Amino acid sequence: MPAKVWIVGEGNNELGAGDGYGGRDRGVTIYISRRLLERLADDDAAAFIVAHELAHHRLGHVPALPRTWFAWGRLLVSALDRWWIATREHEHDADQLAIELCVDAGYDPERCIAALEHLVNVSLDYQNVDGVLGYEDGIERGSHPALVARIAAVRARLAALRG
Repeated sequence: MPAKVWIVGEGNNELGAGDGYGGRDRGVTIYISRRLLERLADDDAAAFIVAHELAHHRLGHVPALPRTWFAWGRLLVSALDRWWIATREHEHDADQLAIELCVDAGYDPERCIAALEHLVNVSLDYQNVDGVLGYEDGIERGSHPALVARIAAVRARLAALRG
């Protein structure tokens, strides 16, 4: 299925990426903020971000909506994203497949992991220590695992791939 990557963000200060609900017959759509791409160190780090978002589609995390859905249906699915699509388990699985895709495509995996390390710096810039280290009480919150846990899991997957 074809994939479209949209770079968004004229006047947008967000540092993020996400999946679009392009529809079964229109392929995969991924949105990446221009600001995020500008701050990444190189193409390998950008490749990891794109691969992570593609992985959500390949793993079935993003529903394929029929072209006949009206805008309100798409908005409803977007609203459900926080509870159904963006889960810690899905994020972990997307990271795991992303590093595999990057290695298979010939990207330097250490440079790919630098994308997550960059997100550590961004999170700390926004004083989001919990997003980096996890919560002191050990209870997981939010849609994404702590970045240090994500980095460790990706490094472990990379070690397994290298055998």
